[in-house]
Amino acid sequence: MSARSRPPTDEPKTVVFDPKRLRSKQPTLRGHDGAQPAPTKRPETPAERAAREKEAHRQRAIELATPTEISPLERSEPLRVISMKTPAELATEKQAFGAKKHFVKLRALSEVTPTSTPLGNLAPPHNPKEARGRRVRDALIWGSAVVIVGCVVMLGIWFLAGR
Repeated sequence: MSARSRPPTDEPKTVVFDPKRLRSKQPTLRGHDGAQPAPTKRPETPAERAAREKEAHRQRAIELATPTEISPLERSEPLRVISMKTPAELATEKQAFGAKKHFVKLRALSEVTPTSTPLGNLAPPHNPKEARGRRVRDALIWGSAVVIVGCVVMLGIWFLAGR
């Protein structure tokens, strides 16, 4: 059904809401934006302006002279506390609080670092001669594996091509 062949309805047409259409053409006391009207001021005389700038300058000087925060660069050094007690009094205080006395005890290195770890024993030290022999053995094994695979491929091609 096309738009021309539709029967007329009693429903009003839908329109886009535009708040500017609802405004009056004449500005109100509050203005078009609904904001408060700007208060009317008389022009400032040069003497009043100089007095205002002088007061602002004085306020800035007071703020600079009395900072409200201490910047990290202006921190004072820590307080130095000097104890007026004698060493004997300090020793009795330490004993009263149960401070342990530490003793030096020499132990073997094997006691401090055991040879076994949670995953097993530690690896033996590196032996260059053994490592060189292991590398040669690995190279020989891989080389022979490559030669064997190459021979198998060559024989397969030879038999298939010979037919």
